[in-house]
Amino acid sequence: MIATTTDDNAPVHFARYRFRYECDVDLARLILLVRDQTGPKPCFRVLEVKRAEVLIETELTLQAVKALMNSIDDGHVMAQTIHFADRYTGKRTSCGHYVGQPECDD
Repeated sequence: MIATTTDDNAPVHFARYRFRYECDVDLARLILLVRDQTGPKPCFRVLEVKRAEVLIETELTLQAVKALMNSIDDGHVMAQTIHFADRYTGKRTSCGHYVGQPECDD
C-alpha cells in the first residue's frame, strides 16, 4: 500500500489490484464508470494492460471496485478475478468472491 497526503493532510491509502477482462469494452466501461461518478472523483490509475490483464492503483477498496465491476454488463470476469496485485492468481471464482475469501468454496 502506498500512502500520500491530501490538501487537508489526511492520509490517503492506495492499493494495487490486478484482474482479467473479457474484452476491451469491459475495461473501457469500468474506466468510464469511475470517471462519470458524481461527487469527488476517486483516484483510479491504470498502470499496466497486457494480454487481457490489468494492473490498477486506486484509493477504492477491493469491495468498491468489485461492486463497480458487477454493475457493468458482462463485467463478471473482472469481478471474479480481481485481487490485490501481490495475491493475484488470475483464477475465476464462480461465487464472485476472490479465491481464498472465506465466503468462497472455490
